[in-house]
Amino acid sequence: MAKIHGTYIVEEVAVAYKALKPPIDLQLILGDGGDGGALDKIRLSRTGVTRQSLDVVASFLGVSLERLSHLLHISYRTILRKKKGEHMGVHISEQVIAMAEVIERGIEVMETEADLKAWLHTELPGLDHQMPISYLDTSFGATMILKILGRIEHGVY
Repeated sequence: MAKIHGTYIVEEVAVAYKALKPPIDLQLILGDGGDGGALDKIRLSRTGVTRQSLDVVASFLGVSLERLSHLLHISYRTILRKKKGEHMGVHISEQVIAMAEVIERGIEVMETEADLKAWLHTELPGLDHQMPISYLDTSFGATMILKILGRIEHGVY
């Protein structure tokens, strides 16, 4: 960063872009307070994410609620029976939080929601010609996708 006539100028384009672009975070996706740290995630898992959070996550992932229900291993009708402010159980909440972490990291790496959606729905040779989204149905899969996003960020994938 250089100082010209009393104003700081960002010299690298990528740094300038990230400085202007507000980061997406778990609070935006899940609508909850806190800093998104481990204790907040544990508390939110125990309290349960709301049915409304499922709508937001489905939208960010570019899937219908019915497709999301398959990823969460619950029936679509169970989701439909829940009211918007009603809380989901611990295990479903943990999965939704893991998906939200992938969304948060994915938008950070891919830079746009549209690019993340396109990538999530693209069959990749490194994933046995499966789409990354198909691995979000387990915590192990979500962790694997987070690692791949890290590799993409560093130009290793």
